[in-house]
Amino acid sequence: MSNNDYLSLSIEIFILYILKKFQNLRRKIMRIKYLDIARGLAMIMVIIGHIIQPEIMGNTLRYYLFAVHLPLFLIISGILFKEKDYKVIFKKNIQRLLIPYLIGVLLIIVIFIVGSHQDVYLFWHEIVLGNLNSVTYILKSAILVNGGDYYAFLPKFNTTIGAIWYLIGYFEASLLFNTIIKLVSSKWGQISLIIIFTIIGYGIGIYTALPFQILSAFVMLPFLGAGYYTKKYWLNSNIQTMKIDIFISIIGLIFWYFSGKNGILLLVSAQATQGPILGILGGIMGSFAIMTFIRFFVSKGLINKFIPILVNFGQLSVMMMVVHTLDLRVFPVSFASMRIMHHFIDNEILIVYLAMIIAIVFAYIGALIINFIGKKIQTIYITSLSRV
Repeated sequence: MSNNDYLSLSIEIFILYILKKFQNLRRKIMRIKYLDIARGLAMIMVIIGHIIQPEIMGNTLRYYLFAVHLPLFLIISGILFKEKDYKVIFKKNIQRLLIPYLIGVLLIIVIFIVGSHQDVYLFWHEIVLGNLNSVTYILKSAILVNGGDYYAFLPKFNTTIGAIWYLIGYFEASLLFNTIIKLVSSKWGQISLIIIFTIIGYGIGIYTALPFQILSAFVMLPFLGAGYYTKKYWLNSNIQTMKIDIFISIIGLIFWYFSGKNGILLLVSAQATQGPILGILGGIMGSFAIMTFIRFFVSKGLINKFIPILVNFGQLSVMMMVVHTLDLRVFPVSFASMRIMHHFIDNEILIVYLAMIIAIVFAYIGALIINFIGKKIQTIYITSLSRV
């Protein structure tokens, strides 16, 4: 073989290598895209589930949403989960979960003070005092991470911290899950521990909650594990087939249907009124079905117009949860809008649906604003350090 042939072959190999790298990068972008969309959809379902008025619409839609919205979040986290050193995961969780939680608590306190001391908007004043009582109660609820007054051994606070309880629950669940993965080498040993913690969580949750959403962390583990142990299928397009996707979709919809039909999954209180086994299977398989549908729609280009906004929803989901909590507890945009719409619209169900849209838009815009302010503060801080 001549030198020219060697050179030509080398160039071809190099080009193939570059093309493969681009292909892998494209697959990675597609992977993150569809998972971000799924996370964004989960956030939308959380908001809708909280805005639903059972006395108007019944509990059917609410039950079906609760069956999968938080399990979907957790399964995606499990798919992307990597075993880490304790210091690394602790630091990462502080940045991604604890700081947003503290931001949420601070905003709740500030808005409570403003809302409770103004007398121009009486509706706002009444809602704020009715939900939160006082700054002292807010701080107690924040320290206890009181997602809902489910304690059998404590007096009723009548002040819950709202949807951001999830951030602390997941903080603890991810640390516990990482510990299990690190300490137990056998996969079946890991699964056995997850099952034990889950039984403890639901077993105690029937009677009482525990401080800091500990039981919630326990019952989150099966969903983290479901994502973690199936990540190869969700991240490797080479082993994905239409037959498997169709099978997952059918089984997932069946379990989701029976789970939502027979009760509600409440991770906040470690309760599943449809039964823990059905609640877990419905959450896992229903989430799998949703991810399969999203991946199919993305791969076929059927939702291209909505991809950017849905991906953004996924990327901002933590801060959207913070802003949504403000809506629920101290700055009732969605409920105020329902009150206003009653003067112009007679259809109660239509009013609730419009309020859902308003709540989603409010959470998104609020998250964008907080994210923008955070980046500006970070830039100023870094600039000031560089000048020292």
